[in-house]
Amino acid sequence: MYDYKASDIMTKDVICVNPEMRINELDKIFVKHKITGAPVVDESENLVGVVSQSNIVNYDFKKGMHASSISDYYSSTGIESQQMTEDSIEVDTSSMADTEVQDIMVANVITANSDDSIQDIANTMCDKSIHRLVIVEGNKVVGMVSTLDILNVVGKTQGERDEAKQKLDIAFNAIEDLRKKM
Repeated sequence: MYDYKASDIMTKDVICVNPEMRINELDKIFVKHKITGAPVVDESENLVGVVSQSNIVNYDFKKGMHASSISDYYSSTGIESQQMTEDSIEVDTSSMADTEVQDIMVANVITANSDDSIQDIANTMCDKSIHRLVIVEGNKVVGMVSTLDILNVVGKTQGERDEAKQKLDIAFNAIEDLRKKM
């Protein structure tokens, strides 16, 4: 597992948003692309922040909506998550029509490089209590690693271990059979 680098597991076609985008448009992008967060880039495509559904919920809480979670936020509108469509989100966020991404984004973004090890990335994510890490070259977004990306590697590694154990068991059984025949 620790031989992997960010470039091995990162999402390369990252959906980025701009700071002037309205929250209702951001929500549509989240639903359409089935994502929960995105890097925020300026007109020169330089990283200026990161925004997630949690930022929306926290903003709503400050505004008095009192959604205690993302699921509360959506269910408060009467729309269950499996019923959400790009069109239904406009209703959900109509009270935030004038709110822009830059009003809720985190500007101090924790980043990593594409050659950073998965162990370093996982440690950073744990230390900082974050679920996604933007991968940059200079100040340009080149990828994103999420906790799910890391879990997929761990799962595959366990599968590889299981497969190796099965092969080893077959080899030991074959050796034992040969010993019995001798």
